[in-house]
Amino acid sequence: MKSIIKSLIAIFILGIIATGFTPKPNNSKQFIIQSTDNNISMADLSLSAGIITNRLKSFSSEKFTVSTIAGKNQIKVILGKNWDINLAENLITQKGVLEFYETCNYKEVTELLKGDSIPASLFGNNVPAESSAQIGCTSSEGVAQADKFMNALGLDQKCRFAWSSVFEDPEVCLYALKLNNGEGVICKGDDIESFVSGNETGSKENYISFSFKKQAVQLWAEITKRNSGKAIAMVLDGKVIFAPAVMDEITSGKCTLTGGFTAVQMNYIAAICANGELPVSFKVVN
Repeated sequence: MKSIIKSLIAIFILGIIATGFTPKPNNSKQFIIQSTDNNISMADLSLSAGIITNRLKSFSSEKFTVSTIAGKNQIKVILGKNWDINLAENLITQKGVLEFYETCNYKEVTELLKGDSIPASLFGNNVPAESSAQIGCTSSEGVAQADKFMNALGLDQKCRFAWSSVFEDPEVCLYALKLNNGEGVICKGDDIESFVSGNETGSKENYISFSFKKQAVQLWAEITKRNSGKAIAMVLDGKVIFAPAVMDEITSGKCTLTGGFTAVQMNYIAAICANGELPVSFKVVN
């Protein structure tokens, strides 16, 4: 069995983090973020500061400092001169909840409707192939209308729908995540041992590589075996970042994904996923 994810063919999501990576003038070098939980403990505040530090360090060698503001549930981040403000804000405030789901393909969703159909007009009159993990793609302006229709189908016990963009994007794609045994999550970020990004030697193809912890390797093997020919969705904070199609059982617990992402986008995803989720949510207050 191959040790890396030749077994997976990445179905990549175009423009995953478009707005987050548009360089903008760096008019300010400081953020103060506030916990949205008034009862956050000092331990969780310190833990959050550590996660944010590791994210920034993983992403760039540019200078920065991170410190907690005791008694105010706040964290102060001071950035070096070469940081992009919008990009840094995303790294600092994104919750970072990583989950893996089995998916329903287009044919399976239509079968669940028992005779009803999904109007092609919801997705620009483009009907996906029956085996496609994507239920359809639309402009950002069409998301609300598609959500209204899909949420009224009464499939909330079988699947939940998730879009493909972490940030705003001209076009986003819809996926149906299976809900097995309740919430449907088959693996979580806590199951990952390491998560890195890089570039193939001698090529322009960027990749993300991750390895499961020892106790999760067998689980991943079972999941990939039963999903041969189907897609498994990697979901970050409720948005699908990858939906690779499984081609074979993966017994090593080591996976590599490639796709149409820039090095910055791959590095961003790795920096968030490699360092765990924040224990509470934060918002920028200054």
